[in-house]
Amino acid sequence: MDEGALIEPWVVGVYAVERGGITPGQRCMIVGAGAIGVMVYLAARLAGASSICIVGKSFGQPAAGGCL
Repeated sequence: MDEGALIEPWVVGVYAVERGGITPGQRCMIVGAGAIGVMVYLAARLAGASSICIVGKSFGQPAAGGCL
């Protein structure tokens, strides 16, 4: 049942990419590196995004980010 816990974040990620109109070759930025942010990354990659930047922050740690 662990996989079931990822269904909702995956659906949110796919919806965000559809709503954002990500097309092949486009660049995008994702704010938030939690479960939903990771799923948005995967959906954007599947949609053909060429460059994806993810920015996240953990409590007590400095902001972190990276471009993939």
